[in-house]
Amino acid sequence: MSRRLTVVLTRTQEDNQEIAPFFEESGIQVISLPMIAIRELQFNAEQFSERRTSTPLVLLTSRRGTEQWLRLRCEDELVKNIEVRGYMIVGKRSEEMIRSAEHDVRVLVVAGSGIELVEKIGGGKGNEEKEERGEGRASSEEVLYPCSTVRRDELLMGLNAIGYRVVELPLYEPILPEESREQFSGVLEEFGGQFVIAFFSPSAVENFFSLWEGDPATLECAAIGRTTAAALEDRGITNLIVPEHPETPSLIQTLKTSF
Repeated sequence: MSRRLTVVLTRTQEDNQEIAPFFEESGIQVISLPMIAIRELQFNAEQFSERRTSTPLVLLTSRRGTEQWLRLRCEDELVKNIEVRGYMIVGKRSEEMIRSAEHDVRVLVVAGSGIELVEKIGGGKGNEEKEERGEGRASSEEVLYPCSTVRRDELLMGLNAIGYRVVELPLYEPILPEESREQFSGVLEEFGGQFVIAFFSPSAVENFFSLWEGDPATLECAAIGRTTAAALEDRGITNLIVPEHPETPSLIQTLKTSF
């Protein structure tokens, strides 16, 4: 690297502390600027029961949503007794968590992004296993979606367009930490633009740009995952690094070869 790279991490404070050593071991300086904190929402069993009308498929698109779903599967009797017919998953990490936690789990499709998942299902790849079992997809098949209160609409619109009825189950809310609001300008000004801001979720992107008043073209950003990259592109970011795999080691390697 021609200069010592500084990376601004925008995950929760706890997550930033967990992954920072991996960057530092590779000679990358780290600044923690949490752009999200997680507020867990109270699970409303009565409302959940009213909205469900069938034995569902389950859609998982984030590590946090997967964690919350698995917690409910252990702690809540109603959720524990749901007969899940299969999982549709965005992200290898969520797939690993589900396969580790549930025996005889049916993972129907795994994709790197929401758009890719819709393309796989729409192209028939997500239905091959069901056809082999002799199951035909109903015209309005229910998909239960453990999610946050903030998410992009493309995935839901895509699933609706190919005949799925998505029932959202908001389990957590990403919020902007007050301390990050207070330190925002000072942290970025201190380094005079000599940094890459690493984003790991669309929610962090939205929170960052609620504070940023400058020209997006002056920012150098990295994105974990195509959905996060799309959120940055929507904000006018053109100088964008997207590692091949949506994982921290892949991001570190990409940064090392880019500078």
